[in-house]
Amino acid sequence: MITDEQRDLAVRIFDELGYGCTPEKVVATTDTVQSFIDACVEYKDIDTDTIEELPVTIITGSQRQKGEPRKDLVIVDYGTFRAVYP
Repeated sequence: MITDEQRDLAVRIFDELGYGCTPEKVVATTDTVQSFIDACVEYKDIDTDTIEELPVTIITGSQRQKGEPRKDLVIVDYGTFRAVYP
């Protein structure tokens, strides 16, 4: 689903945004950005941007289940799939 070039680009984008990321931490999925937003019990903010001509969504302080620690979720949208750094 995701090529090495696409994975490397996602890692560069995550790093540019200040999230230390390695290629093995990148998850490729066909889930939509909206499905990630809907899956969050709570979040602090949602920001969207375009980096390297790709839509990027950052869900700040996301919490998928009550009691879980909050973390930022970064999603790079490649169109037919998304690269996610949890």
